[in-house]
Amino acid sequence: MAQYLLQPRIEAIPLYLSPDDTSFLKTQMSSIEIEVTRLEIQISQLKCQLKKKKENLAFMYNILAPVRQLPFELLSNIFIEYYSLAIKRPRTIPSRKSLKPQLLLSQICSTWRQVAFGTPRLWCELRILLSPKGGISLPDIDTMMVDSWLARSGSLPLHILIAQWHPNSSLAPQNLLNRLVPFCNRLQSLCLALPLQCLLSFLGKQLAFPVLNKIDLTLFQNANKSEFSDVIPSFPQCRRFTTFLNALQLRTVKLNLSCSAYSNSSFLAQTVFMIPLPLKQLHSLHLELRDPGDYYSLADARSYFELLRNCQHTVVECRFVRCPAWLCDALLKVSGSMVFPALKVLCLEQWQEENEARFIQHITVPSLVTLRIDHSDYGGDDPSDSFSRHLIALHTRSSASLSTLELIRVRLMCTEDILSVLVVLPTLKHLKLNDCNLNTKLLMRGLHLCDSEGQTPIISKLESLHLVDFEVIPKGCENCIVDMVESRTVVNGDSRACFSTLTLAYRHHRITETMITRLNDLLLHLNLKAKY
Repeated sequence: MAQYLLQPRIEAIPLYLSPDDTSFLKTQMSSIEIEVTRLEIQISQLKCQLKKKKENLAFMYNILAPVRQLPFELLSNIFIEYYSLAIKRPRTIPSRKSLKPQLLLSQICSTWRQVAFGTPRLWCELRILLSPKGGISLPDIDTMMVDSWLARSGSLPLHILIAQWHPNSSLAPQNLLNRLVPFCNRLQSLCLALPLQCLLSFLGKQLAFPVLNKIDLTLFQNANKSEFSDVIPSFPQCRRFTTFLNALQLRTVKLNLSCSAYSNSSFLAQTVFMIPLPLKQLHSLHLELRDPGDYYSLADARSYFELLRNCQHTVVECRFVRCPAWLCDALLKVSGSMVFPALKVLCLEQWQEENEARFIQHITVPSLVTLRIDHSDYGGDDPSDSFSRHLIALHTRSSASLSTLELIRVRLMCTEDILSVLVVLPTLKHLKLNDCNLNTKLLMRGLHLCDSEGQTPIISKLESLHLVDFEVIPKGCENCIVDMVESRTVVNGDSRACFSTLTLAYRHHRITETMITRLNDLLLHLNLKAKY
């Protein structure tokens, strides 16, 4: 405070202003404010001019952009490549905020929209996933959009998927199916996951599928039983649905019966199998039964068995999931075995051990290349040597050149049983063993490629080994894995050309660094692929 009081007083500005001084200052202030306002207006105008100049400059840059110099044909090919990559990404349940790649491309600019609309290959596939929660609900879909979408595909073959996520929802996508009628002559693949009522109503129309190659039907009943009984026709009436019989190009059929706890699974299965199909021309057959109750209580095996028997001479690939017990009972009534002369791929998934063994005993597959047995969802843990004998008998009976064998959680066979099966498979090139709880030491010793005189090596043509298990048994025998790999890759300093891929994983056992180093050095030297 003392320093402040000692400062010199400002004499230039009097403490008291006269009226003239006040008037003069106010005049000056008004003049300055006017000038400030004028400058602000001028600045605003300059900013507007600057903004317009930048916009014009950006527009000119866009005109000169390399993408605008591309011919429409080349831009169309780029769109097709982008679409191909986009549909390969992992799919999630769609939401209203997500856009299909075709629509995303068409919203960039008018030129891109014109090119996208003029590229038929972008509009050959239509996927509609119906869901009352978090997805696309039926009222949100403009059925006219389906017409315009498919019309842009020109004359190219179409691939249609319409799926209802919740079997017990009240959605009725019948209008969507009706929109497909004018395009049936171009349908190449049709995938429907809908109530059986909708399918039968759709098939009741006089339709033609001249280029249809694949049908994938996942069918279920609604929770309302009374509604179901009012809509579903009787068995003789199902015979009139001859739509698919005229599909001369049909080669692949997949039937997935998803029976809810409220549905009559027996009635659903019998109704589906009464729908006529051109079975004698099929190359691929996939049958899957999913019943939360008794998987094997479906009655009347005649329709199911007829479907299998009628396509046995032409089918190339078969996948049976949760096959009911009565199919095996029907096989027992057949004299001799059922021969599948053209079958190359056979997948048996989630079967009961007894039914699976009985089925294997009554089939002959002379052209079999790939055999997959999957017990990941259902399968006992008690080993049984009879199962390995059935597989050996199947190979002896068929004399097939099996190339790929996949066993997923098949614990009916111990390590010795699996090795006994591998002994009779000299043509095997790819072996996959997942969660079979095997003795690692015995398995690796059995797979060790022995060149001693008088000893025949097991599967000497093996190219890839996929081994996933819980732990190494017994512990501390990791070196036997490296010895097996080395025996199949290096002999007297020369590399073998057969063995090329190794996938190795133990969930409850950490592979030692020493073992990984030895494997990496060996595989790197031989330019092989490995995953640990």
